[in-house]
Amino acid sequence: MAGEKIKIRQSYVSLLLGLAVVVVVVILLVSFIRGKKGLFPASKEPVLEQVQKTAETPQIYTVVEGDTLGSIAEKIYQSRDRWADIARFNSLANPDLLFIGAKLKLPKIEPENPQISSTQSTITQESYTVKTGDYLWDIAVRSYGDGFRWEDIAKENNLGNPDVVEVGTVLKIPR
Repeated sequence: MAGEKIKIRQSYVSLLLGLAVVVVVVILLVSFIRGKKGLFPASKEPVLEQVQKTAETPQIYTVVEGDTLGSIAEKIYQSRDRWADIARFNSLANPDLLFIGAKLKLPKIEPENPQISSTQSTITQESYTVKTGDYLWDIAVRSYGDGFRWEDIAKENNLGNPDVVEVGTVLKIPR
């Protein structure tokens, strides 16, 4: 009889502990779900807001699904290369890790416009002879005003290694 009382008490204690664990898990889940609601905005459109209307206050960008620092930099500054400026301005430890709904301060940076140095002339012809010190990037900037178009030149000329272009090579400039 005493052995049965101990078993009954143990089963009640186990039952109560099990219920306590279930209640704690439910409370944690509810808290987690409530906390996540703010991370999933109803719109997937990027949100750019001005905190105050002063020149010194940076703009705030709210991260949406699919955003990377590069894509944000492209939207705001028209240059994916400006992602590092955003990361540095926000002191991001891991720039590859962005959370939906996170607010990023955007540094005041003018959009990039590639400048052609005064010693280089604009290329308007449909071909160009490579000179000492030329790179496809520079040739693309001089031809199109956009260094990223170096790939167009490389494809048009079937360049196996676009990093190595021999002096004297005549390149076709696709228009």
